Amino acid sequence: LFSEFTPIDIFEYVSNNNLNKLSLKITMENFIINLKLVSKRKLKNREINNIIKRICLIYLIKHKDDKEYSNINLTIIFTDAKKTLPKSNTYKVLGPREINSGLASFGDSKILIHRSEEHSKLLIHELIHLFKIDLSHIQFNFLSNIVDINKSVQTIPNESITETLAVIINCI
Repeated sequence: LFSEFTPIDIFEYVSNNNLNKLSLKITMENFIINLKLVSKRKLKNREINNIIKRICLIYLIKHKDDKEYSNINLTIIFTDAKKTLPKSNTYKVLGPREINSGLASFGDSKILIHRSEEHSKLLIHELIHLFKIDLSHIQFNFLSNIVDINKSVQTIPNESITETLAVIINCI
């Protein structure tokens, strides 16, 4: 899952550190989670259980009644990388280092999360995408007609909706 959306320092972290790797296979009815946790320190059972509970919660929000078969591969790399804005005022484009903390690959149901600082909320965010709870099927082509946004600027309201849902669920 390492891609152009993954900051270089995450590649360096994985290559330059002696890391603990824990692989788990969790099954719940028709749902299989292949979970890989990568960290410099040994994770506490409580931390691991909280991750598993969040995954199962989002699955049940989507599939409570239909029990659709799902198989996901989830990797969390607990790095100390922080989201920061560039110090230069001339910097006009934000990239993976400033924005991304993970990503979901829909075709093969994979998620990679690579920042400790927000892994709990981001896990929910990426699962909302993966399970298509994110309203991505709705087109917002009309948005620039009712909001003062230049039509040449690409807007993705779906990300705001997904983030809002993730924050609410995370707060609960």
